[in-house]
Amino acid sequence: MGHQFPRAVVAAAVVLAGCGGSGGDGDPPPVLDVARQQVADATDATSEDVAGDEAAGERGAADTGSAPAELPPPDPSSYAGSHRVVNLVTNAVADGAVPTAIDVWARRTFTHGPVLLAEGIGFEQESGYFAAPVGADVVIVGAGAGPDGAQLAVLPDLTGDEQATTVITNGDGDAVETALQLDERGTDRVPAPPEADHGLVVVVAANLDAFDEELRSSVGGAEFLVGDGSATCRVQRIESTGVAAEVVGAAARVEFEVPPGPVAFSLHPAPSPNGCDQPSILDVTVDVVARETTTLLVYTRDGTALTTVSLPTGG
Repeated sequence: MGHQFPRAVVAAAVVLAGCGGSGGDGDPPPVLDVARQQVADATDATSEDVAGDEAAGERGAADTGSAPAELPPPDPSSYAGSHRVVNLVTNAVADGAVPTAIDVWARRTFTHGPVLLAEGIGFEQESGYFAAPVGADVVIVGAGAGPDGAQLAVLPDLTGDEQATTVITNGDGDAVETALQLDERGTDRVPAPPEADHGLVVVVAANLDAFDEELRSSVGGAEFLVGDGSATCRVQRIESTGVAAEVVGAAARVEFEVPPGPVAFSLHPAPSPNGCDQPSILDVTVDVVARETTTLLVYTRDGTALTTVSLPTGG
């Protein structure tokens, strides 16, 4: 069975209990409740800075060396959308081999100060859902780098009830980070819902192209056919429209409508003249829920083997 990511902290909000991919606990918290708490915490911090500056002034300090107080945080009414971030950055940090933890910031604007939205998302961790102030650049930076830290990726602009998961991972070539956006609700890029008595499983390659050479050496390639745990390839949703089947590892996301319950998936080397008759590279069971969508992320930690995680991404 695919493993589940532990949750990291949603800054200035309640830390969600449980693990990613476990079903109902993935629902986003109320947007305004989270926003109000973020504003309250940021306002408290700003008030402390201002009080410190005033105290220094009363002491007659000519130059306190303090930075000017930040602008006020965004009003809760300006927050929208529901974001979630998954960290799959396997690039070595400096001269070590420890993957980078990341934070998410809404950067300052001309009228408002920066807001920390999620923090300390370690490798193979996900954040809870969080809203973001409209109009601010929402960026992923290294943990502790602050709102002006080097930008690793940018989150999409979400409005209203739009919901999306951003997977940050290794880019292809020069080890540049890249972001994979999984739309879950409210946009025209959300996968069509499955039939009433089926669930939808979307299989997505997260970072296989960044390890093309390593995977060719270790498992025979970086593209795979999707089977049912035996020697038979699963029928993809697009095949019902007459379109040729696609492989995991290419740009497309491979979709399957399947009955609810534990469903076996397997990955087989591609291309193959006889489909999924070759031994599987990886076998995984996905717990499918009727009328809901699950994304099966396929990635590699170092190019020597494949790993998966199941994320509920709509329903």
